[in-house]
Amino acid sequence: MTDVPSGSMLPPAGAAAEAAAAKPLDTKADPRLARLAWVTRGSLWGATWRLSLPMIAQVLLGNLYVLVDTFFVGRLGASALSAVGVSGNIVGLLWTMATGVVTGSSAMISQAVGAGDRPRAQVAAGQSMFLALILSILSMVLIPLASQSMILLGAQGDSVEQGAAFLRITVAMSFAMYLSIVLSWALRGAGDAMTPLWVLGATNVLNALLDWPLIFGLGPIPAMGVSGAALATGLSQCVSAAVLAWVFFFGRRGVFALHLSDLRPRWKTLWQMFTIGIFGSARMFMLNVSGLALTRIVTAFGTATYAAYTIGWRLRMLVLALGLGAFGGAAMILVGQNVGAGKIRRAEQAGWMTTGIFAAIAAVGACFMFFLGGPLMRCFTKDPEVIAAGVGFLKWTAFSIVFLSPSTVLGRAMNGAGDTFWPMLVTFLTMLLLRVPLAYGLAHVWHSVGVWVALAASEVLQGGIIAIAYHWGRWKIIGRRQVAAVLETET
Repeated sequence: MTDVPSGSMLPPAGAAAEAAAAKPLDTKADPRLARLAWVTRGSLWGATWRLSLPMIAQVLLGNLYVLVDTFFVGRLGASALSAVGVSGNIVGLLWTMATGVVTGSSAMISQAVGAGDRPRAQVAAGQSMFLALILSILSMVLIPLASQSMILLGAQGDSVEQGAAFLRITVAMSFAMYLSIVLSWALRGAGDAMTPLWVLGATNVLNALLDWPLIFGLGPIPAMGVSGAALATGLSQCVSAAVLAWVFFFGRRGVFALHLSDLRPRWKTLWQMFTIGIFGSARMFMLNVSGLALTRIVTAFGTATYAAYTIGWRLRMLVLALGLGAFGGAAMILVGQNVGAGKIRRAEQAGWMTTGIFAAIAAVGACFMFFLGGPLMRCFTKDPEVIAAGVGFLKWTAFSIVFLSPSTVLGRAMNGAGDTFWPMLVTFLTMLLLRVPLAYGLAHVWHSVGVWVALAASEVLQGGIIAIAYHWGRWKIIGRRQVAAVLETET
């Protein structure tokens, strides 16, 4: 097998290879892949739910990590909540780097599986593990800069050192986080959404069991406060990474059966991941910069307002994560595998179907946040000032997540075809050029409400533009050329 560069920066492929890529490819050549043919054949509705349901459960469990920590940390007071919120925005930058690897490897793996090429899928998985190691090393630069980073984002008083300690522990254990992310998405890209679900479920229980003794102390274990929450999550991720690595190297019944030699750098494959993933990382970077800018604006209104923003945002993420991680992930796999199999029309239908399903679910979640904001906030804090501010945030921003549905799902669907540029460009226009200046300006007029209005308006606009870009269909051309280039070289 030849690993070759491809992606959104590909030159036009030869006419013969382009024609070959437009035809359905044989996925029966490898018995391990034959059982995954339901992704590219049969009922699209059934395939969508077969991928989405395990991912929905996994997203809920993943967010439970955050909510459990928020629940326990909330007992330490508003300063502790603020510390975790600010440091969490910095940790989001680490996720930004992982997003590029995940996007590139998932697109390559799903297209390879759709084309019936398991060796190419295994090479992509091995290289994503290599990149996880490199990213963890690069992340260590944040350790000596933890306190300065907290101050830069507007943290005040005790929140600075508490957040800095949380950040140092998280970065020190970041390799486990990166490895868990890339291996989980490699399995999903191959159509296996159940294994990551079982692994996350077990480690989620472990995280909950570790939180209480590490945060508040138990017997010989000293109370570590906010640092204990970071340590509990880090140790749980170490267990998750170890189990997933075992699946890839020793679980011979699955799609993957890696060897240490697969971790050796394959520069052409790494370049292929880069060309696909660079814009995906850039998009997440812009989202995080936008989030950091909002953090800086909101912290000016005091600890209580920012604590409310932290809780409210995480409640919204329970819904939005279903779009990004569940239905968006399912759309990326469906589009990637069907593009790899040459079934472009089925790929297009998959994107619209998953978007419609998520929009309906988002509408239900928005109703809960709008009408039950008070009870939801009281689950995390008893501070009346925080509750009042959080209810206002939820009322202003609840229904914008419905209009954001195309961005969260169709953006990921385009990624599955290898098109990461246009979702990145739309994010730049709406999240940086619009959201941040608008939030800053309205904050001087309507205070925190102005920030909530700017956030909602930018999300509505982003969803609409992404829907237009998906209908435009440039991602189809990129997907065909990406598969065609591989076929041309391998022939």
